[in-house]
Amino acid sequence: MKIYGPNHTNLNPYQKQMNKQAHEKKEMPQKDQLQISDKAKQMQQAEGAKEAQRAAHVQKIKQAVESGIIR
Repeated sequence: MKIYGPNHTNLNPYQKQMNKQAHEKKEMPQKDQLQISDKAKQMQQAEGAKEAQRAAHVQKIKQAVESGIIR
């Protein structure tokens, strides 16, 4: 029976696990992707138009309150 000294270089029970973790870290830098359909884009544009109408309506109400028409 051969007994190797305490400096045996090929003995690392966690080597496979460490290599696996290092390999997984290299594969991680994928970026998320988002795809918006044409219908969704149209809905967003319609919301923008509604916001403009709403802002105009609020401005009219503010002017009416300031002028004393609405209490």
